Amino acid sequence: MSAFDRYATFIKEYIYRKGWTQLRQVQEEAGAAVMDGEDHVIIASGTASGKTEAAFFPILTMLEHNPAASVGVMYIGPLKALINDQFERLNELLAEQDIPVWPWHGDVAASVKRRALKQCRGIMQITPESLESLLMRRPGDAQKLFADLRFVIIDEIHALMGQDRGLQVQCLLARLEKLTGRKPRRIGLSATLNDYKPAMEFLAGGSNNGTTAVGIQGYKRTIALCAETFVMPRDATQQIQKQEEYHNFIYDSCHAKKCLLFTNSRGGAEEMIGEMKKIAAHYGKEVLREVDEKQFMADLKELREKYGDRAVLRAIHFFSDNNLAKLEAEALKSDDFETFKSYVIKSGKSSLQRLQNVFSSVNPAEQGLTLALSISENILEGKGAWRVQGGGFAGTIQAYVPKCLTDE
Repeated sequence: MSAFDRYATFIKEYIYRKGWTQLRQVQEEAGAAVMDGEDHVIIASGTASGKTEAAFFPILTMLEHNPAASVGVMYIGPLKALINDQFERLNELLAEQDIPVWPWHGDVAASVKRRALKQCRGIMQITPESLESLLMRRPGDAQKLFADLRFVIIDEIHALMGQDRGLQVQCLLARLEKLTGRKPRRIGLSATLNDYKPAMEFLAGGSNNGTTAVGIQGYKRTIALCAETFVMPRDATQQIQKQEEYHNFIYDSCHAKKCLLFTNSRGGAEEMIGEMKKIAAHYGKEVLREVDEKQFMADLKELREKYGDRAVLRAIHFFSDNNLAKLEAEALKSDDFETFKSYVIKSGKSSLQRLQNVFSSVNPAEQGLTLALSISENILEGKGAWRVQGGGFAGTIQAYVPKCLTDE
């Protein structure tokens, strides 16, 4: 019997909706290893080969037949960005099954964590640092959350082995087992490796279980590597031309494809978020949404002097846009589309004015997006809605166009 035939009904329906015609080899192997054995399991295969599904499909099937009395699965991810990405994927899978997915890290609102503690079920996604904080500062809550924990999924274990964070994870799992009296099976997700023995020993560290590795032989592929260099000249005019050449290359290389782009620095990629976090830190908070807006407005003079006008403007936009998002949702619930459109326009103008992310500081003479927004306003004013779209650097326009204008 194939792994697909053994999956829970809601997982089969999810696979049908996705249009998948068959499972991949690593998913078949993982299904048998997880559902038929007692060992820990390493699922090893290349990027985008279905490792996450290979782990969660059989685990969720087992929990469907024998539900846990607490959080049943803990997913440990080394990066918050990875957790956020997996959160969206799992939510799509579990939305209709009423299985909650709880992200738990420094950027997650306290209200979400309170709901997780109240419900104590489903799947938790957590970083090693947040797990350590939970176990040390709130051991009672940890014991309640994980009283019947069945599985721990550790993503990117190849990046943890031989590192301090790897030792940290092993210590945390040992502490968790002592606290709850449970010994959950461990599922490790790994990129392809030359030698799997160290990874198998790492996954089983501190436990009495053996480790089974699946997916080792599959997914050999040819990779094409291209190196392109762009040297920035000193002349200002030539800099603009070279920058345009660079942007065109990025666009042509990535358009209509799934791509990962690495910036020169994390700070450059997260400049806007970084400015907001500086203001949050001023109030002893990790994120801006935890700051009282009235207190922020009362402290504008001090904040301007300490962090600059742009950071303050971006924080003002954050508060304003959060409030507008709630109003937009209420308008849609009331079937009041005209009011909804007015909020969209207001939000877009706030983004344009306060985020200041619609043109390049390298070449401010070119402002195609700003011009397109002005043209959109001329065409749609009084009829539709328009706004700049994009959180870090805005790249598109979101428009609500009446059908009667689509042919113009």
